[in-house]
Amino acid sequence: MAETSCCEEFRLCHEATTYFVLRLIAPRTFEETGRGEYAHALRVWTDLSAGHLCEKKVAP
Repeated sequence: MAETSCCEEFRLCHEATTYFVLRLIAPRTFEETGRGEYAHALRVWTDLSAGHLCEKKVAP
């Protein structure tokens, strides 16, 4: 795993030179999306993260 979102709803992962994003869809159940080269997976990761509102974050 290369990176996780603040509440681990999204995970940027890799297998050798192939990258992909795992998205939490149910407790302990992930769906894979964005498999491919790093630039593609990073773009998917960025898009998902940008629209993500973490319910676990505490306001300052």
